[in-house]
Amino acid sequence: MARRLPKLLRSTEATVSLAEGEERGPAVIVRAHALLLAGGYLTQVRQYDTA
Repeated sequence: MARRLPKLLRSTEATVSLAEGEERGPAVIVRAHALLLAGGYLTQVRQYDTA
């Protein structure tokens, strides 16, 4: 998880920045889910400042 999480967050950020029109809404939702996943994981491994 620790190796894949940074790439996932970069990918979702790039997707949002490239999305236009009707595609932007779902891309933002996917990014939000990825950030929630990252925050949950970082909380579990006690990286509170990063989370």
